[in-house]
Order: sequence, then C-alpha cells, then structure tokens
Amino acid sequence: MIRLDKYLSDAGVGTRSEVREYCKKGLVTVDGDVCRNFGQKIDSGRMTICFRGNAVLRETDAAVCYMLNKPAGYLCATKDSEAQTVFSLMPDVDTEHFFPIGRLDKDSEGLLFITNDGMLSHKLTSPRMHVPKTYEVWVSGTLTEEELTSLRKGTDIGDNTPCLPAQVTVLRTESTYQLSVEERMKLPSSLPDTIEASHVRITIYEGRYHQVKRMFHANRHEVFRLKRTAVGALCLDQNLHPGAYRRLTTEELEQLTAGINR
Repeated sequence: MIRLDKYLSDAGVGTRSEVREYCKKGLVTVDGDVCRNFGQKIDSGRMTICFRGNAVLRETDAAVCYMLNKPAGYLCATKDSEAQTVFSLMPDVDTEHFFPIGRLDKDSEGLLFITNDGMLSHKLTSPRMHVPKTYEVWVSGTLTEEELTSLRKGTDIGDNTPCLPAQVTVLRTESTYQLSVEERMKLPSSLPDTIEASHVRITIYEGRYHQVKRMFHANRHEVFRLKRTAVGALCLDQNLHPGAYRRLTTEELEQLTAGINR
C-alpha cells in the first residue's frame, strides 16, 4: 500500500504539492470515483488510478497478465483459510499484487486471467463493456427449440431484468451419458447415473452471479460441467494442460482488449 500523492508523484504526474492540488480540484479518480484525499492508501495492483481521465501506471508497476487453465476444485481468490486457491497452482506469482480477473466457480474450469493491472480488469469485467465470454457446458436433457430461443433472446433468471441475448450452439447430444462421481453430485438425486445430456457452446455478454447455470436452470436443464474457453477475442491456449499457466504476449494483450469500449 502507498499514499496516493506519492504514487502519482512517483509516476511523474507532478511534485507532491502539485499532486495534492490536482486531488483537491477533483482531477484524480480511484476506481472511477473522484478522490480528493491525497493521503488515501492505495494498492496499484488492484485499483485503477486516473489523472484527467487517463490511467496512471508507474514504471515499477508494469502490467502483466497470465493465462491459467483452471482445473475444477480451486477457488478464484488470493487466499482462503479452508480451500486451495488458483494461486496454489502459481507459486511464483505474488498474491500481494496479482489477482484473478472475474471469477470461475470452484467446480468450474477453463480460461482464467491473473493480473496486476487494475485497468485491464476493469475493462474485462465492467457491466458496461459487454465483453463476450464463451463457455462449453454439459447439461442434463435435450434442449428444445423453444428453450434455445429463450436463451438466444434473453432468459429471465429472476433478476430485475432478463439476461442479454446469448449465442448458443448445441454441439452434440447423448442419449446414454454416463455421469462421473463428480458430475453426479451436481445434479438432483432423483436423476439416474446414466442420463440424456447435451454438450453446448454458449457466449454471454454479462457477468451475473452463476449466470450460465441459472440460464439453463430457468429452461429446465442443469449444468454438471462448465468450462470457459474464450474471453473477448482471446481463446484458451489448447497447449496449456489443466493447472498450467503462461504470461500473455503483447499481441495477445492487444487482442484481448480489441474492440472493447473505452
């Protein structure tokens, strides 16, 4: 943690006294809110600091982003007293400055970004940006045309407004899908161990709580496996086995943010 005025001064915005005047005039924001308290403690790895609307980044806070192929069974958190977090898969990454962008449920898997860049996180998770996120899900039953239309037009999941329209493709259906022990635990006990199931690709443009699972539940289907395969235009590297990670290239970072409203 560092004082806001020192951070801005270190970043070359101005002298400490000049920076304090900028704060008093409302020219500095922290996570989108005007901050006139120049003595406020900030964490530049988790907060977005802007001067006159432009993000401020010190040379010592170089933006880094990792792609992780998250396995099921890990929490998207920097620490937890009871469960393993994704950082147990990344022992060389500093949890004091790095954090997950968005979340995947503990039992979900696939593409997860880990970064120290608050601005990147904001761009990818802000509800106003409508960044597409693509998942492959395995659900109970076979989807009817009526249910597919509901998903594609915007399903009501019990919130104040229906979800935004989603892109949905049924990849295949199986009449006798044998559930694993882990999959069986995610479904109602009334279902047998062998069920009719569908493998579906879905792209959504929001990030509501348990949104994909709730969308299918509202259409009378239960998700028993969920894997995120893409965020924006960037897909999960197929060479990354579950639990593996690597740093994004400059080109991939540009691809990740391409087309996002600023």
